[in-house]
Amino acid sequence: MAEKKPQYPKLEAHVKSPDGTWHSLTMYRDKEGQTKGTLFVENKAQGVSEKYPVEYVEKTSEKTHEKYLSAKADRENGKALYATIQVHEKDGERWLSAHFAEKAQGKVLENIEGAGGRLKSNQALLDAADKDRTAQYVREKFKVEPAQLAQEKGKDKGRGIER
Repeated sequence: MAEKKPQYPKLEAHVKSPDGTWHSLTMYRDKEGQTKGTLFVENKAQGVSEKYPVEYVEKTSEKTHEKYLSAKADRENGKALYATIQVHEKDGERWLSAHFAEKAQGKVLENIEGAGGRLKSNQALLDAADKDRTAQYVREKFKVEPAQLAQEKGKDKGRGIER
């Protein structure tokens, strides 16, 4: 039996579009303080399985003045895949969600619609949350508690789709 790879602390999100394509991302802080992760595109029925390591860029929303993260990957099909991680707040609760968009050369940016997108902490992040650099970054920059990102909230259960 193969040994299980160690799980590193990270946040992850998955969005399933109506055609069955999964757009997923991970996010973590490395030892040098860089915010990195991976973008994934997968549709088994269509034979699509793509993985792109990325470095997130921190930006500030002109509309809300909240910080957010943005990343871009050039896909195998020639389109650019964009991902953002944004903070949301409602009734005193704050959470993070992932949004995806694609742009073909010379075309308009198209949002990728689908179910899911709420970021969740993996078990390794929850286990080390008090001292982990990813957890500290999320607390300081977004004022979101990583332990709360693992909990499902009543009416929001459908938003945090798991793979």
